[in-house]
Amino acid sequence: MIRRISVALCGLCIALAGVGCATPPTAITTNPSGAFVAVNGVGAGASPVNYTFDFNKQPVYEVKATKTGYFDSDITLRPDSAGISNGVLTMALPRDEAYEQTTTTEATNRWLKVEVAGKMTQADAWQKIVDSVTGRYSSIEQMDNASGYLRSVAIARAFKHPVNGEYTIRTQFLGAVSSRDPLVYKMEILAQQSTANGNWVPYDRVFKEDAQLLEEMQARLGTK
Repeated sequence: MIRRISVALCGLCIALAGVGCATPPTAITTNPSGAFVAVNGVGAGASPVNYTFDFNKQPVYEVKATKTGYFDSDITLRPDSAGISNGVLTMALPRDEAYEQTTTTEATNRWLKVEVAGKMTQADAWQKIVDSVTGRYSSIEQMDNASGYLRSVAIARAFKHPVNGEYTIRTQFLGAVSSRDPLVYKMEILAQQSTANGNWVPYDRVFKEDAQLLEEMQARLGTK
C-alpha cells in the first residue's frame, strides 16, 4: 500500500514539473499598436497579443504584422535568432507616405457617371470639364470635342519603400460622353503603382487633389 502511494506521488511530481517547464507566451507588440498579427499565415489577433512560440515543436516561425496606412513588418523567429527580448516581441511598421497623400473615390479605376444639369448645354458642360481638368493637370494628352473624349497627362510622385527602394504612384483623368439625352459624362481617375521590375499595376487610391477635382467638376456641372 505504501509503495503504491509513493508511485502515485512520484507521478504527480513529474506532472507538476512538466507544467512548470511549459513554454511561456510571448507578448507581441507593434508600433503603432493595433496591427493585425499573423503567425505562419494564421491570424493571431490585433496587437498587443500573446502567442506561445514552442521551438521544441516547431523550429521556425514566420510572424507578420499589417495595418492600413503602414508597410508590413515581417520577422523570422528561430531558437538562436534575435527578436524576443524579456518575453516581448516588438515589431515596427514604417509609415506609408503614399497612403497619407491619397484617398479613395468612386472614380478610382472605374467609371463614375455624372449627369449634367438640365439647362446646361453640351458646349458649356464640355468647357467646364476642360477648365477643371487643366486646372489640375499640366496638359491634355488627347481631346476630341465631337465625341466628348478627354484624357489628361499623368501626374506622378515618387515615394520610398523600406525594402524595395523607390516606387511611383501616378494618376490620370479620363472623361467621355456616356449619354446625350440626358447629357451624362463618365469620368475615371486611372491610378497605378510601379513595381520593382518596372511594370505598372492598379492602385486603389488617388491623390487628394484628384478627389477635389471630381467634387469641383460635379459642382460645376450642377450635380452637387
